[in-house]
Amino acid sequence: MVSMGADAASAVGIPEGLKSSLSALSDRSVAGSSGQADLNQITLPMQFKALKLRREVVSDNLLMSVLEAIEDWTAGDIAYFVAAAPDKCVEFDMLIDKLSSGLEELSSEQLAFVLEAVAECSALAMPLQDAAIAQTVEMLRVNKHPLEAPPLIAALIQLFVKTYAPQADQQVPQQLIQHREELRNLVEQSINNVLAALQSASVATTCAFLKAFMGCPTIGATAAEIASGHLLSFVQNDRCTPEELIDMLWAMAAVDVVHAELIDAIVPKLELILKSATPVFIAKFMDACVAIDTPELDTLFQLYLQSSTSDTTSLGTFEPADSVSVLNAALSLQHRAVVVRLISQLGISVGESKSTQFINALSSIIANGNIVPLLGPQKVGGQKVATGVKRDELSYLARQLMEAASSLIEGGHESDVQLPSLFAASKCLLEVAATYATEEEAALPPAIPMAVVNNLMDRVDLMSGTEVATIICALPYFDLSSGDTSQMLQVILTRLSHEGEQCPTKLLSDAVFSLGELDGRIGTHITHHVAIEKLSDQCVDNVGMWTSGKSICRLLYGFSRVACNKRSLFNVFGTQLGKRPLLKLITRDDIALAMSAFGNAKYLDKELYDALAEHMVSIADDLNPADLTLVLAGYSRLNLLNTNLYQRLGERAAAISDQIPAGAAAKILCAYGHVGNEHENMASKLLAQVSENTAQLDANQCANSLYAVVQMNFNADSDHLDALAKRIETDVENLRGESIQKVCEVMQELNWRNDSLLRSMAGRSIQLSNGEDNGIKPEIARAVLDTLGLFMVHHSDARRQLSETARSVSRDPSIVAEIAAA
Repeated sequence: MVSMGADAASAVGIPEGLKSSLSALSDRSVAGSSGQADLNQITLPMQFKALKLRREVVSDNLLMSVLEAIEDWTAGDIAYFVAAAPDKCVEFDMLIDKLSSGLEELSSEQLAFVLEAVAECSALAMPLQDAAIAQTVEMLRVNKHPLEAPPLIAALIQLFVKTYAPQADQQVPQQLIQHREELRNLVEQSINNVLAALQSASVATTCAFLKAFMGCPTIGATAAEIASGHLLSFVQNDRCTPEELIDMLWAMAAVDVVHAELIDAIVPKLELILKSATPVFIAKFMDACVAIDTPELDTLFQLYLQSSTSDTTSLGTFEPADSVSVLNAALSLQHRAVVVRLISQLGISVGESKSTQFINALSSIIANGNIVPLLGPQKVGGQKVATGVKRDELSYLARQLMEAASSLIEGGHESDVQLPSLFAASKCLLEVAATYATEEEAALPPAIPMAVVNNLMDRVDLMSGTEVATIICALPYFDLSSGDTSQMLQVILTRLSHEGEQCPTKLLSDAVFSLGELDGRIGTHITHHVAIEKLSDQCVDNVGMWTSGKSICRLLYGFSRVACNKRSLFNVFGTQLGKRPLLKLITRDDIALAMSAFGNAKYLDKELYDALAEHMVSIADDLNPADLTLVLAGYSRLNLLNTNLYQRLGERAAAISDQIPAGAAAKILCAYGHVGNEHENMASKLLAQVSENTAQLDANQCANSLYAVVQMNFNADSDHLDALAKRIETDVENLRGESIQKVCEVMQELNWRNDSLLRSMAGRSIQLSNGEDNGIKPEIARAVLDTLGLFMVHHSDARRQLSETARSVSRDPSIVAEIAAA
């Protein structure tokens, strides 16, 4: 016989150790064989039962179906509904009344579900609690099948612990005093009856018992000894099936207790079974290995994975649902080869899938982020080495996930697709794909299917701030050029401004950073500005919660990119960032973002800037092209003169010039030109990099590079100038007015004659003068005419159409003198 312990009984009349949920059946064990099945293939009450066991959220679509079916439901059917959605079922008064009057019809499992629901939702206490407790007492008193008792006892104890266990300053409710002694005796007697009955129980029943009562300190030792010893006899005598071995693992995993002798007996059996096991069994085995942490199983798992990856066909036979379990296991144990193999196969499976559960499960697994460091390039000897995954396969899987979700939404599953997980999974895949893409081979980002866009806009008002922020973080990886996505941006940004205070600071900073990465799409509408202003005010009001320098840097960078340059925002967070604990822990990437943000916002804090600059100088030899570009661009916008910073970072830029993309090189040249800092070695190498890769630049970037050369007082080679001029000519249709003025000034300053370039710019000036947006500025027209005159290039159309505009600007006297001298 097992005593429950005087101390525990005296407290609330129940074992102290059963304060946590002791649900009889693990969601894994019951849903193991059918967990991946499409819920639409089973009855509505059974769907609720499956959702309860798998601890999944009941969708709004499924709730609407209740109204059409409740008239024919029994009390047992209602019990499953109450168990799956305790907080939502209270709105169905008729169902609750019917359940309350039919409790005597329930099985022990169904009654246990009701007790758990009452413990979880206080609104159910009034109509159900007293009657459910009375029915439980009666069922335990007359129970003729002791092995059915664990779920009921566990649920009853859970209810009393959560609802009636008094705090130090509370009195014990009268109802508890009345029932305590009787319930304690019933629970103790039922447990002893169960332990005695285990001697002849099956494997499944014994495992269910373990899941219900293992972990209780007052009965756990005895229960473990009897139940595990009983299971051990099955294993040693070869009286259990392979599936029952897996069930034993889940029984231990569910309660986080490992019986060493039982594990030692199971492992050799599984080793033999795996040599000829079916893919379904292998998937279940891998799933269990992830759930239970033991060295013996880990070793066996690794050995199996190594043998699998040596056979190019062994992983090709998994069904899609099984592939999800295998992928989850391989990601958890960081087995790169298996993950690479599965990713290459899942694209086709996803495209053919019609199961919401499969798409949601796969999205959830990928969305946890483990896949990014596992599949991204690995550094070997300082060089990036591919892990075996193909960029196109990652992009294809991301596209297929979106298309599959679109098909499911169009097929009537509008509320069932988990949009945050879907977007987060696509982001992870596209993020890894981007690490493999060079500028020449970068693929166009995928578009978001219209069904997904519309579904998101329909459901966004019901989403939490965390869910909206998660979706926003994925948007930079998609093509948002269509008009419909513009409306989507408005509604999700508005929602984020309402729920932003509920987001963790790291996630919110990532979301704002992502908004800044949307290439100017945020800020094009008045609602954008209103939402951004509101969001920034919330951040300022809660500045004390921002304790991560990295998050602050990303937040400020994002706000600066969406033209939110409020003094209050940058003053408050600039002060917060300057605190020693935060400043000491930020990395070079964080500093680069912060300096770029301060530059964009024209925010000046010399003390903070000097501290950031000093740190960047100390680690100059570790800076990469992106760091150099952000820091120098941000610093130069503020017109800050720091000779040491420009000298050291210029040396670093010259040293890695062959690694700097042409666009970044052009920005660095412009930064030095803006402050007039002369760095001949850097200018020589970056100008060569720019002129040799002009195809990667547009006409305005080339014009800015030319202008920077003059500002730096650098004597550029004519070959470099001609290369930039040629690119400007070929892309002259995109040349802006201010760029034309800059090139004219360069030609005048260097006395650099290029008739072809000059005629192209004159023609472009005429186009701009005839266009919208108030035509062309007078000073630009004057610069074009003066340059034409200086080099005596005849262009009658330009003189005729630009003269009137240029009349309001006086001619440069030096140009007049040079023309006269010529």
